[in-house]
Amino acid sequence: MRRAWIALSALFVLALAGCAHGPRVVTISTQELSERLARDFPVDRRLLEVFDVRVSTPRLRTEPSSNRVRADIQVQATDRLGGHKLDTRLAVVSGLRWEPKDRTLRMERVDLDLPSRADRDADRLQRIGLVLAARLFEDQVRWRAPGESTLAVQRITMTGAGLERTLAP
Repeated sequence: MRRAWIALSALFVLALAGCAHGPRVVTISTQELSERLARDFPVDRRLLEVFDVRVSTPRLRTEPSSNRVRADIQVQATDRLGGHKLDTRLAVVSGLRWEPKDRTLRMERVDLDLPSRADRDADRLQRIGLVLAARLFEDQVRWRAPGESTLAVQRITMTGAGLERTLAP
């Protein structure tokens, strides 16, 4: 009987120790994020039936101070009606959020960092950029939890090393 009591006590202590673990932090490096993002690029799209747009593979970096991610891209666009061409670099700056319904990491609060221009292309660039942000980036899935995972993310934080996901214990 004494052995059974000791065994039961040991199991109880182990169970308490298992419950004492706090949240687990998993880091996805900036390089891995870049590789995952590169799978979806380059992109060729027709926007608003007016612009033919090609978006290059982004160069990605994290912005820990604002807890956002920045993707520098090359955009080439042709106005199908007027034949005007535009070739410029711009940046897509976005937050990331966890969507528990489908266990995905999605882009949110997408903003564009457009180059300062004083030429006739400035207005076109603004229009193309806004449509690009809405159609290509907002709410886009950037990562999906594998299988039937019961993964629950408490917090997403950008660091110099990449993206940290704090998982619920």
